[in-house]
Amino acid sequence: MLSSWSKPAPGYIKINIDAASFKDINKYDVSVCIRDDQSNFISAKSLHHEGTPEPREAEAIDLLHGLLWAKRATTS
Repeated sequence: MLSSWSKPAPGYIKINIDAASFKDINKYDVSVCIRDDQSNFISAKSLHHEGTPEPREAEAIDLLHGLLWAKRATTS
């Protein structure tokens, strides 16, 4: 599936998230990327965790980390 980035409304940021699970090594990674309404890069990060949650659970964890981190990244 090919997807493309669409910019947010003027004055807003966009947070893209992704999660990947590696059951054979009992780990999962979550990634977050923040861009502004002009597609300018603000910040990105990846987190590595122990365990192998279900995909929706990993994405929910990623979303929580992304929202908390974006709040800190855009208010400091």
